[in-house]
Amino acid sequence: MKKALLILLLGSILLTPVLSFAQIYEEEELPELELDLEALFATIGTYLFSILMALAVIILVIAGYLFVTAGGSPEQLGKAKRMIVWALVGIAVALLARGLVTLVTEIFE
Repeated sequence: MKKALLILLLGSILLTPVLSFAQIYEEEELPELELDLEALFATIGTYLFSILMALAVIILVIAGYLFVTAGGSPEQLGKAKRMIVWALVGIAVALLARGLVTLVTEIFE
């Protein structure tokens, strides 16, 4: 129950900035829609990368809190260390994926 509540809370916190980008246009001011698949994928990739990085930072903060409040408990220390390692692995994978996409895009242009 606590885990589901935490996920719901973190999800709502991460999605709140996206809602602030909503814009209202009057009928005569509607922009022309162009179907640019490359731009669409770039935008989706940017949002996913931002969400992943924010999630990794939140996990690092939670792991740091667990590490500080472990009180010498070996299982709590181990859990905190594993969380830190996997958060850093996630950051590294995200950065490598972003760099690989940029590299491939630059090669094929």
